[in-house]
Amino acid sequence: MDSSTGQSAASAWPRDRIERFLAEEKLKYQKIDLPFGLSTAGNDRKRMFEIAFNGDLAGKSVLDVGSYLGAFCIEAMRRHAGAAVGVEIDPERIRQARMLAEICGQPIEYLAGDLDRLRLDRRFDVCLCLNVLHHLRDPLAMLYQLTDVTRDRLVLEVASFGPHDRKRMKLSPLTAALVKRREAIYVAEASPDAGNQRFFFSISAIVRILQDHIKKYWKVETFATERDRFAVRATKLSIDRLTFVSGPSAAGKSVLLRALEDGQLDGTLGSPATKLPVVLSAQNVSEKRLSDLFAANPVSHLIYHYDTTRLLKYNFHSFSRDLATDLVDCAKAIDFIIVAPRASTLRQQMVSAKIAKAEGNKMKMKVRKRVLEYYGRDGWIADHYSEWFDFCATARDSRQRIFAYVETASGRELRPVASKQELLGFVQA
Repeated sequence: MDSSTGQSAASAWPRDRIERFLAEEKLKYQKIDLPFGLSTAGNDRKRMFEIAFNGDLAGKSVLDVGSYLGAFCIEAMRRHAGAAVGVEIDPERIRQARMLAEICGQPIEYLAGDLDRLRLDRRFDVCLCLNVLHHLRDPLAMLYQLTDVTRDRLVLEVASFGPHDRKRMKLSPLTAALVKRREAIYVAEASPDAGNQRFFFSISAIVRILQDHIKKYWKVETFATERDRFAVRATKLSIDRLTFVSGPSAAGKSVLLRALEDGQLDGTLGSPATKLPVVLSAQNVSEKRLSDLFAANPVSHLIYHYDTTRLLKYNFHSFSRDLATDLVDCAKAIDFIIVAPRASTLRQQMVSAKIAKAEGNKMKMKVRKRVLEYYGRDGWIADHYSEWFDFCATARDSRQRIFAYVETASGRELRPVASKQELLGFVQA
């Protein structure tokens, strides 16, 4: 279909039937080009189409949360998307959207659901959430859920502090201007005028959330849109091959990292040699934006140094709460290499390699002695490795392998690990 004319040979509807449909239905929110030069009466979103889709979508899957009449789903299919799914709370709009998709000859799936209770179990290349966040009871939960199901690009259109929205919030122009300059989420007063419009965001607040509180987006672009609102196009980091070197403090990760950087273990891993991998630590990722760490996207090979005792040092309580583990979701193929010396060796190395080197630095000494105290607790080391193995095993949408770097009679070597029990056998030997 030519999206500029809306002509479609696939439409089974004659012109007079489409005209009757347009006359009988209330279709005012989104302008959708239909066959025979007809269209629904609504806002023309051609500029937003370009922001959201940024060219051809050949073979990609698209999700539109709060799809209304389905304008963006139809446009996605016109741009050769492989599939488009719209989610909408109003059953009447879904009925209308399905009829419009039929008129346009586009096979689009529409799902009815309360967006505040939405649970998505599929992943999509491109996810849209346009003019929806301010209607939700928990907009941040929606942002995190959409991030989890987005493979490539998340697109938002957000209510902010322009004249249209500030009147609903009952804000003066001065107050709106001041709030707009800060990383602000404004909670509107509950009133009949506001209806179910609750939360309003400044541009910098959304950017801060996506780039600093979520470590998955390589680029976050913003655009002005209608009614003084703004759009965000957030592109996920893509890592072709991630070598995730992990283990507790003093396990011996640095020795392994040097061998990996030199390409000494590529043959053992059965992976193609990479001359110049990017090498990063969890500290790098937790402190900086991905756009500052990676000059280009996608990344062909990243060697990543992750100290699993960050869980203790920063009181994360679970590995999924550490932003530095977000990179797992960006990888197409992952080799988790767990450095797993015997528990007795780990305690000894903590004293000789870490505690000794912290002399004179009170803060480092305090943290390392705290970690050593945990190492001495009965069963703690085994429980720690068990929890980390469980996290590694849940990595999804990637070709995942788990290895252990273990002590042997002749030194240390990589061993593939098929189960948690196998890993614990090395630690408890």
